[in-house]
Amino acid sequence: MKVCVKLVTDLFRNWFTVKEKKEASPDDVDDEDLDKMNTARDCIQQMFADRLGQGDAESFMATATSADDVKVLNQLVVWTTDMRGTFLGESDTSVCFGSDGPEKLIEQYHPFTRESPHASFNGKPLKFTPWPLVRIVR
Repeated sequence: MKVCVKLVTDLFRNWFTVKEKKEASPDDVDDEDLDKMNTARDCIQQMFADRLGQGDAESFMATATSADDVKVLNQLVVWTTDMRGTFLGESDTSVCFGSDGPEKLIEQYHPFTRESPHASFNGKPLKFTPWPLVRIVR
């Protein structure tokens, strides 16, 4: 769980740091900075699409007053914990898939490897994509 929380908080902090840099000195922001910012935004948007309601990740994160904003970080931690609970028990560290055919197996693991608009898990539709939290697919 600590790895998931660290990943999400690092994404937010990367986004916020570049946003601040861009506002303070736009000429100092390079392509690498913009890539970090966009990646962070896109990952958070995909992971928490079901939680953001009608808004988007950028609007949500823009409510922060610092890279360590307690309100935003706490909300991201709660959402991350809830997401993890959708797939894993308290002490589990992996999700296992099984199928009698390759097509069904691919369909099961797709949401864990990329954005998947019609994803489901255990027969329930997913309105978000967990792939940014996945470390290894075997």
